Amino acid sequence: MSYEYRLVFADELSAERVIDKVKSDASHVGSRGKFIYLKEPSVESEATYDVRMVKEDGNSIWLEVGFRSPGLYHLLKGAIADTPCACLDDGDPDDEVPLYEAFRLKQDPS
Repeated sequence: MSYEYRLVFADELSAERVIDKVKSDASHVGSRGKFIYLKEPSVESEATYDVRMVKEDGNSIWLEVGFRSPGLYHLLKGAIADTPCACLDDGDPDDEVPLYEAFRLKQDPS
């Protein structure tokens, strides 16, 4: 079972910068078209990837999280940095959640 979130940025350039930063990390295990695959460094699972990101046209990124991923949370949080970003559960504009919840964390580990 996976969970889906839509990350919405103020502009397209901000979303592209986040994608570029994530793709330059060792957790990036591959890309295919608009799909970016990431592997959680602290978990030894047999899954090919633990998080999948999809860059949409425009200012948003879809995030599919398979299970608890603290290392990938820190990676994405660092890539987003101070860039304004809304994390929407299932893409619902009325259901904004903190980014750490998307990675199945109960509280912000920072």
